Amino acid sequence: MTNNSVYQCIRDGAAKLTWSTTPFIDARVMMKSLLGYDDADLIAFGEQELATGTRQAFSKMIARRCEHEPVALIVRKKEFWGLTFETKKGVLIPRPDSETVITACLDVLQRDDAPLKILDAGVGTGCLLGALLTELPNAYGVGVDINPDAAFLAKRNLEVFGLQLRSSIYIGNWLDAIDTSFDLIVANPPYIKSDVADTLNKDIVNYEDPCALFSGRDGFDAYRTIIPTINDRLRQGGHAVIEIGAGQRPEIEKLIAKAGARFQSAYRDLNGIDRAIVFSHQ
Repeated sequence: MTNNSVYQCIRDGAAKLTWSTTPFIDARVMMKSLLGYDDADLIAFGEQELATGTRQAFSKMIARRCEHEPVALIVRKKEFWGLTFETKKGVLIPRPDSETVITACLDVLQRDDAPLKILDAGVGTGCLLGALLTELPNAYGVGVDINPDAAFLAKRNLEVFGLQLRSSIYIGNWLDAIDTSFDLIVANPPYIKSDVADTLNKDIVNYEDPCALFSGRDGFDAYRTIIPTINDRLRQGGHAVIEIGAGQRPEIEKLIAKAGARFQSAYRDLNGIDRAIVFSHQ
């Protein structure tokens, strides 16, 4: 194996990312993106020597990661629910924990052939809405986001998946511009306390939309706004599934009851943390 082989360049790159919790994975993902490889290609061609220009391009990617830029922004994509979503600085990057929301939705709906109408409040990259529409072939989805960059990115991602005829994306503040009702409403509101911003990784605070992260001093401002409105926009028999942060379930249940809605269930993520709450219109 030469010093300029694919494998060796990955090792050398990972060695510069000692502060990362996943340095080798970071380097592998960036190399695969650069070369257009999948895991099988990496195994098959890992000992091949990289051209000078390719090594330089990889070095630039490693340098960006050394500045704590998220890998998902360097490679401009992130996988979610088996789909690859384009990413952009200033728009919330899809997280694996949010797949819990999709699991909860599919459980409560039970049928995938119903002609449902879905709303994604705070659509971001479109990951929740895109995943649901691919699973529910007769559903129509509406996404709304106050961030224009997010709204345009979601629209573009849905078009890539061929979902443009089954979806509409709007710019707006939560449900303020929505005057119709839905069978299913999903949301991943901001839920981080504003006073802990200085303790978060630079990957997060320097590159993602703060409006999609922080929600007042106690982390519940967004929920106080949207839970009553969501309840008003649910059709009879409809469901809402919202993502929550660690330890927030008791307060969220109180807000649901105060809004006149009915708490149904909570779903835990792979770490055993309550991550998705299901409620319905009374």
